[in-house]
Amino acid sequence: MSGPALPWSKGGYYYAYLSSSHEQECYSLIYGKLIEDEFDVVLPCKLSSEEITRIINALKYDKPELFWVDFRHTHVGSTALRFEAFYSGATLERCKKTTLNRMESILTRSKQAAGTTDRERVCWLHDVIAAETAYGSSSASPSHDIRGAAGGTSVCEGIALWFSALATRLGIPNRVVLSDCRNAGRLNHAFNQVWLPDEGWRTLYIDVTADLRHDILTPPSRLHIAPPDAAIWQEQGYAPLPSSQIPRVFSF
Repeated sequence: MSGPALPWSKGGYYYAYLSSSHEQECYSLIYGKLIEDEFDVVLPCKLSSEEITRIINALKYDKPELFWVDFRHTHVGSTALRFEAFYSGATLERCKKTTLNRMESILTRSKQAAGTTDRERVCWLHDVIAAETAYGSSSASPSHDIRGAAGGTSVCEGIALWFSALATRLGIPNRVVLSDCRNAGRLNHAFNQVWLPDEGWRTLYIDVTADLRHDILTPPSRLHIAPPDAAIWQEQGYAPLPSSQIPRVFSF
């Protein structure tokens, strides 16, 4: 892979909630193949369509570093999946290099400017992304994954994935949250949930898009991806989880 070599965690938030060891095994297998640009994956066992959907969703939102992968897959026989890349050849390598160099630039700046506490680093990262990203889509840079946000133009899902990828590299436990907003005409939304280990695993909710598009800052009616300890959004805004419910599944 061109560009800087960035280490990534092997597990993730949604990985921890896959319902069986078979699903977790397939999650790890698929990730290992895709990160090496191998798009045909033979699974060790046959899975139902519901199981495959859970695995693919977990990979998409745990692993924003797979930004070149089109997760719309096809079945090959009963135990194989075929994925595709958004680009190929030199274009793919150029896309990786551009995005990863952009990430490395922000991470380098964070060493001097982000502060020392978890809260300071979270706030710094929020402010950098908000200042350097325009809300919208661009024909030159897809908007629903980190390629768009890295290029400076994205929508809520791409922005949330970009924040998650950078926060993970800064050692901040986090996840992407998908929701329905109450605003008529604007139903889908994505934002971030983070935990602050140095504050007793306090929960914060980071909605960078809300600073770019004030019309969508309303409580969602429900969360699409909501494991047992998912956030409860109250009418007044974001509500912290009880400390007993804070997951400790993160490893950095």
